[in-house]
Amino acid sequence: MEIPVAVIIAICALVFVLLTFGFTRNTKEHRLVIQLPKPDAKVIELIDQRRKLEAVKLYRQMTATSLLEAKRVVDHYALIRGSAA
Repeated sequence: MEIPVAVIIAICALVFVLLTFGFTRNTKEHRLVIQLPKPDAKVIELIDQRRKLEAVKLYRQMTATSLLEAKRVVDHYALIRGSAA
Protein backbone atom coordinates (compact mmCIF):
# COMPACT_ATOMS: atom_id res chain seq x y z
CA MET A 1 0.00 0.00 0.00
CA GLU A 2 1.59 3.21 -1.18
CA ILE A 3 0.71 6.62 0.27
CA PRO A 4 0.01 9.24 -2.41
CA VAL A 5 2.56 12.02 -2.73
CA ALA A 6 -0.16 14.66 -2.28
CA VAL A 7 -1.04 13.25 1.16
CA ILE A 8 2.59 13.30 2.26
CA ILE A 9 2.99 16.90 1.08
CA ALA A 10 -0.21 17.94 2.89
CA ILE A 11 0.97 16.33 6.14
CA CYS A 12 4.38 17.99 5.84
CA ALA A 13 2.74 21.37 5.21
CA LEU A 14 0.50 20.95 8.27
CA VAL A 15 3.45 20.02 10.48
CA PHE A 16 5.41 23.01 9.15
CA VAL A 17 2.55 25.42 9.90
CA LEU A 18 2.07 24.04 13.42
CA LEU A 19 5.78 24.24 14.21
CA THR A 20 6.16 27.69 12.69
CA PHE A 21 3.19 29.35 14.33
CA GLY A 22 3.02 27.21 17.45
CA PHE A 23 0.16 25.59 19.23
CA THR A 24 -0.65 28.51 21.53
CA ARG A 25 -3.35 31.10 21.12
CA ASN A 26 -1.33 33.96 22.63
CA THR A 27 1.28 34.77 20.01
CA LYS A 28 2.14 38.12 21.61
CA GLU A 29 4.42 36.30 24.06
CA HIS A 30 6.44 34.81 21.23
CA ARG A 31 7.78 38.00 19.73
CA LEU A 32 11.51 38.14 19.27
CA VAL A 33 13.58 40.35 21.55
CA ILE A 34 14.62 42.46 18.55
CA GLN A 35 10.93 43.22 17.88
CA LEU A 36 10.44 44.69 21.36
CA PRO A 37 11.27 48.24 22.48
CA LYS A 38 14.86 48.77 23.60
CA PRO A 39 15.28 49.38 27.33
CA ASP A 40 16.06 52.92 28.39
CA ALA A 41 19.08 54.05 30.42
CA LYS A 42 17.46 53.40 33.81
CA VAL A 43 16.65 49.78 32.90
CA ILE A 44 20.19 49.31 31.55
CA GLU A 45 21.56 50.77 34.79
CA LEU A 46 19.54 48.25 36.83
CA ILE A 47 20.77 45.44 34.61
CA ASP A 48 24.38 46.57 35.10
CA GLN A 49 23.80 46.60 38.86
CA ARG A 50 22.50 43.01 38.59
CA ARG A 51 19.05 44.09 39.80
CA LYS A 52 17.21 42.13 37.13
CA LEU A 53 13.90 41.82 38.98
CA GLU A 54 13.64 45.59 39.32
CA ALA A 55 14.74 45.98 35.70
CA VAL A 56 11.96 43.64 34.55
CA LYS A 57 9.36 45.53 36.61
CA LEU A 58 10.48 48.90 35.28
CA TYR A 59 10.64 47.67 31.69
CA ARG A 60 7.09 46.31 31.97
CA GLN A 61 5.82 49.62 33.36
CA MET A 62 7.48 51.60 30.59
CA THR A 63 6.50 49.36 27.67
CA ALA A 64 3.32 47.53 28.77
CA THR A 65 4.82 44.20 27.69
CA SER A 66 4.12 40.83 29.25
CA LEU A 67 6.22 39.44 32.07
CA LEU A 68 7.77 36.86 29.75
CA GLU A 69 8.70 39.46 27.13
CA ALA A 70 10.20 41.79 29.74
CA LYS A 71 12.23 38.96 31.25
CA ARG A 72 13.52 37.96 27.82
CA VAL A 73 14.61 41.52 27.07
CA VAL A 74 16.35 41.95 30.43
CA ASP A 75 18.05 38.55 30.16
CA HIS A 76 19.16 39.38 26.62
CA TYR A 77 20.69 42.72 27.58
CA ALA A 78 22.25 41.22 30.73
CA LEU A 79 23.94 38.59 28.60
CA ILE A 80 25.16 41.14 26.05
CA ARG A 81 26.47 43.48 28.76
CA GLY A 82 28.10 40.69 30.80
CA SER A 83 25.75 41.01 33.79
CA ALA A 84 23.96 37.69 33.31
CA ALA A 85 24.50 36.47 36.87
